[in-house]
Amino acid sequence: MIVPDFTRNDFKKSGISDITLDEYINNGYLIDAPDYWQLKYPNLYENSPTDYYNSRLKNPTEKRKYIKPKDMPSRLFRPLALSPNIISNRNEYIIITEGEKKAIKAVQEGFNCIALAGVWAWKQKPKPKENDNNDIDDIDTDNTTADIIPDISNSDFENKIIYLCYDNDMWLKPQVKQALYQFSAYLIAEKKAIVKIINLPQSSEKLGLDDYLIKYGDNEFKKLLDNAENIDLRKIQQTLSGKSDLKIDFPVEIFPEKIKNLAIDLHKRLDAPLEYICCTFLSTVSMLMDYRFTINANPSSNWIEYPIIWCALVGKPSQKKTPCLKIGKKILDKFEAQLQTIYKEKLDEYNDKLFKYKMELKEYKKNIEDKKINITIEKPPKEPPKPLKPHLTIQNATVEALYTAIASNKEYTYGVGLFIDELSHLLNGFNQYKKGGGNDKEYFLQAWCRDTQTIVRKGSNEDITIEASHNIIGGIQPKVLDNTLFLKGIDSTEGMLERWLYCCTDYEETGDLPEYDNNYEVFAIQNCCEKIFEYKKTPKEYKFDKKAHNHFKYLCKTITESVKSDNKTDLEKSYLLKQKSYIARIALILHCIEDLDKPEISKDTLNNAFKVSNYFICCFENLITDRITLNKTEDYALNLLRLKGLKEITPSALEKLNTSRFKKGEGKAILENLASKGYGRICKSGTRGCKFIFYG
Repeated sequence: MIVPDFTRNDFKKSGISDITLDEYINNGYLIDAPDYWQLKYPNLYENSPTDYYNSRLKNPTEKRKYIKPKDMPSRLFRPLALSPNIISNRNEYIIITEGEKKAIKAVQEGFNCIALAGVWAWKQKPKPKENDNNDIDDIDTDNTTADIIPDISNSDFENKIIYLCYDNDMWLKPQVKQALYQFSAYLIAEKKAIVKIINLPQSSEKLGLDDYLIKYGDNEFKKLLDNAENIDLRKIQQTLSGKSDLKIDFPVEIFPEKIKNLAIDLHKRLDAPLEYICCTFLSTVSMLMDYRFTINANPSSNWIEYPIIWCALVGKPSQKKTPCLKIGKKILDKFEAQLQTIYKEKLDEYNDKLFKYKMELKEYKKNIEDKKINITIEKPPKEPPKPLKPHLTIQNATVEALYTAIASNKEYTYGVGLFIDELSHLLNGFNQYKKGGGNDKEYFLQAWCRDTQTIVRKGSNEDITIEASHNIIGGIQPKVLDNTLFLKGIDSTEGMLERWLYCCTDYEETGDLPEYDNNYEVFAIQNCCEKIFEYKKTPKEYKFDKKAHNHFKYLCKTITESVKSDNKTDLEKSYLLKQKSYIARIALILHCIEDLDKPEISKDTLNNAFKVSNYFICCFENLITDRITLNKTEDYALNLLRLKGLKEITPSALEKLNTSRFKKGEGKAILENLASKGYGRICKSGTRGCKFIFYG
């Protein structure tokens, strides 16, 4: 078949060869007509044509260039040279681009590529039906994927790597960017695909996939493919909400050289996040310092801070929170064993004294019976106090257990830390009073700053006064965090959210097992901890030297000014203000790691503490990004869906969840806004309305 130059040249502009073009022409997939050419779509999973096509007008108007079938759902275009088995095989990647010619060119160059007919062509408008009253009713289906084209909704993409490659001007076109990310969210949340974005380089000229292959070649495109970034729902939601992902690495250089090198070494050996290891180091040291070291941050006002930090390692189960926590726990276990040895010696001594006491008491009672002594003059022997068993860390976080442990440690001048594998057990217990005792939020809020507390002992009228303080570190999953600390959203700050330092990571296991000549060891941090554990000149108070003091005043002033911004939520402001305390506390910890005897803390150490604080601020801002980009009603709706574990909801059902919060008729707009920001999608339901499919 002879094809006019117009049609042939139109395809050649995309770098499509005569051999490839002839395949479409000779098999009847490319047809030339006087006013247009028409490209028929092959079936996705078999080598036969479909009724779907795309026609290119030879004399297009400003508003019309292509013609597609009316009243038919769009389809995915599979180039003839791409085997249907590639699409059905989960182990084979595919690239999805916009435009048939781009896909044909990519497959011609050896890449697995299919195409959408347009950036929104993965969706369809469900065809309405007429009811008996000639009114327009909903689609005649209850299928929640009726708004997604069948080629996609019927495909099994679970664990399949899908690359999305749109033109390089997509970032300048909000609608195109919206289409890309909403499609990505659907593929991730509902099709369980692994989605990667190929970013064609931005330039003054527009580049599509075909243009890039013509200009740079297949080797350069292969590099883009290899470096394509994995995208997840959180990144999508941030992007669609207009927030950039604040990324900052933990400033490992704050540690002395040997400890820094150890952290990096363990990061490689354990194939675990460096930030988790560094935070475990800080928490381990702080637990040994508690009750023994303080900093007077401002002698003019006697502003005393203690080495108390609450650290949450936020990550998925596969991100090795537990192995990192065990590094610190094993070090503390060795020191606790030393305390137990001392305790055992005191217990033996106590048992000897107790035996002697019992003998003396027996003799005393006998003398009374024999009237050998006058009880008004002779006092009975005094029972020796039983030594209490010390603990550097405990897992039982009930108030009863904690203040008992504090009392036990008083003689040894050590604090009581909480090394908790899963923080959810602690957080879920706050203010849930149970028979036999429960965790008390107020107790912990005061313990964060070591306020004096009076505790009434369970089962008696006895009360004791203690200075409660506890260092806490543990792991938590992002979804669990939403259901605990972030349960009530960010409108209300009760003081608990902002006391935590959140250590977040994007690190993924590499699977590599490195070979080392030397064995695994943690001497650098262990030796540092040993010096602190055995330090005899305690309690000891430090202060900033003159330069550091002036700089600390400047940092505090800067933080105070920053919280005046109208762009920050109350929670963000409160979190920043708490960082004043944390900067001083972390400076104290870093100073004691470096030099216990030096009474003044330098400006360099203070700057290192500020770097650590800045890292935690960025982690915190990343955690609440999805919340601060929503209005209060959207934020409340989002937290309700999470709290109740709902996967889908109608606008009216949302309104009924809280009639005082949601106005009648407001539900649909709220859900549409959440959908536009990547939290789900709106689709038709069979009940004369729509429903929201929630991604989480």
